[in-house]
Amino acid sequence: MNDPLYELGGYREYAPPPDLERAVDVVWVYSRPARRHRVLPEGGVSLCFQCRRSESGAVSDPKVTIIGPIRTPRFTEPDPELHLEAVRLKPEWCRGLLRADPADHVDAVDPLPLSRLRDRLARTTTSREALAILLGEIRERHATSLSLAHTAMEAIRSGAIRVHEIARMLRVSERQLRRVIIETTSWTPKHLQRVLRMNRAIAAADRDAAPGWSGLAAEHGYYDQPHLIAEVRALTGVSPVELHAERRAE
Repeated sequence: MNDPLYELGGYREYAPPPDLERAVDVVWVYSRPARRHRVLPEGGVSLCFQCRRSESGAVSDPKVTIIGPIRTPRFTEPDPELHLEAVRLKPEWCRGLLRADPADHVDAVDPLPLSRLRDRLARTTTSREALAILLGEIRERHATSLSLAHTAMEAIRSGAIRVHEIARMLRVSERQLRRVIIETTSWTPKHLQRVLRMNRAIAAADRDAAPGWSGLAAEHGYYDQPHLIAEVRALTGVSPVELHAERRAE
């Protein structure tokens, strides 16, 4: 496992393997106690193995779950004994790879009836082994062709193109594009763009003890600092400064 891309409290994110970059957003692990944590809106859908591990790595209470898109920001109090390994899919791949509609799992953690996968994961002793099995499962299911939704989502994720420009590029109406994205991901294109942009800005701010909010606003495509403040407050319920202080405390 390479060095993490990002760390916050007991949470660590890793880059996906190159052959799965098209479908996988990040690989992540939660493995130790953390402070009370505000969960931010997130469009992705995670295939997750949750369990308790002894100091030797032995597993008890294993479960395979799907963690759906997060619409509503909320606090969580992590169970200090809980251990999670997960692969977060880009939302447009959820139906094809997990045979699940993201809209059915919004703000939820639901069990998946994958007993064979659960039993294989229960025999692991490290996060590296568990993630290798989860990625292998995704690799076996991975579709080889791109749909309209996949192409559109890559453009949306880039953050550099407006929705009407994406529709024109793909030679469909904006209404058709919106319908396809909602059916595939459970999000409207514009709302998803807002969430992706905010998460990039907050992740950048996390790297600095005293962020320059006006610079971050310009860097991440906001009109100005008040626009950034209004968007973060609308999506999370707190100001950027308050959110940054919470996350620094972790």
